[in-house]
Amino acid sequence: MKKSFLFILSILALVGCNPQSSADVGQSAPKIAAKQLDGRTLAPHVMQGKAVVLAFFKNGCASCLKDLPKLNTMAKEQQDKLVVLAINALDSPETIADMAQRFGWDSMILLKDELGITSKRYDVAVTPTLIILDKNGIIQARVVGERPWEGTQRIFDAIL
Repeated sequence: MKKSFLFILSILALVGCNPQSSADVGQSAPKIAAKQLDGRTLAPHVMQGKAVVLAFFKNGCASCLKDLPKLNTMAKEQQDKLVVLAINALDSPETIADMAQRFGWDSMILLKDELGITSKRYDVAVTPTLIILDKNGIIQARVVGERPWEGTQRIFDAIL
């Protein structure tokens, strides 16, 4: 009896009881807990009425370094329709800022997910992971790992 009770508790811990512990396509996007590099909270009006890309990345991720310049260009060209939030849970704000300066990421909003809360809410296990939201905050796509950019571009074309 004791073993089966412990087994059930283990399963519940793995599955979790929090309805905002992950985000699936078609669901409303969970709240973003990551903060800007200067520690400020992201103002919700920045995203209002625009499609949003959550680009989870880390330093040393070659696939991330392929995607982020393309996302930065899209954010610049589509600034009236699109906001790109580049979210990093592993590196220091100084490292993230250095990467942004070195690679010219000037059109994305860089966020530090200090406690990994946003990564957990969006069920991010690997980088790069892109979560694409429509202008109503509904998750339209989840793109995990390295893949041809053309497929990702088709997703953007459909929602922009």
